[in-house]
Amino acid sequence: MIEFLDVSKFFGDHKALDGASIKIESGTTIGIVGPNGAGKTTTLKCLSGLLVPTSGNLNVLGFNPTKRNRNFLSKISLVMGQKSQLWWELPPIETFELNKEIYGVEDKVYEEVVNEMTGILDIGEVIHKPTRNLSLGERMRCEIVAALIHSPELIFLDEPTIGLDVVSQHNLREFIKDYNA
Repeated sequence: MIEFLDVSKFFGDHKALDGASIKIESGTTIGIVGPNGAGKTTTLKCLSGLLVPTSGNLNVLGFNPTKRNRNFLSKISLVMGQKSQLWWELPPIETFELNKEIYGVEDKVYEEVVNEMTGILDIGEVIHKPTRNLSLGERMRCEIVAALIHSPELIFLDEPTIGLDVVSQHNLREFIKDYNA
């Protein structure tokens, strides 16, 4: 469950969020929509603990995200279309392996997750090319796999369909629905 109550975030005199509140039950898929500058990314960064709100209360999966507790961090994942967790010079499979080690994922579970996700997202060959050689759409699909290596309870997606064609966008949305189920 997520409770985001009367949260504000200021950057100097600029209000990125002003008293925003939302309560989300476990198992729910939601989308946050709004114009550029509305605070969507700031909200996700606060929920994931990357930003500390100026005021308000946060509870995500029973944790205060601003504390960056290791147990909390192992239960979430954040994919940001504008930021990459993939190592630029290495193929995505090596980032997947690094995440496997960071999160202590067992070999068998890792193999199952990678095989399933690369099949569903149709990136079996792509994961062996250097990230710098991937199209934006290929990179975004690899970002999703990297974020799911540790099977998080909660996934924050910030513009996950950036760079994807209409068919790939539809397939990714269907994948997210199926993954949530």
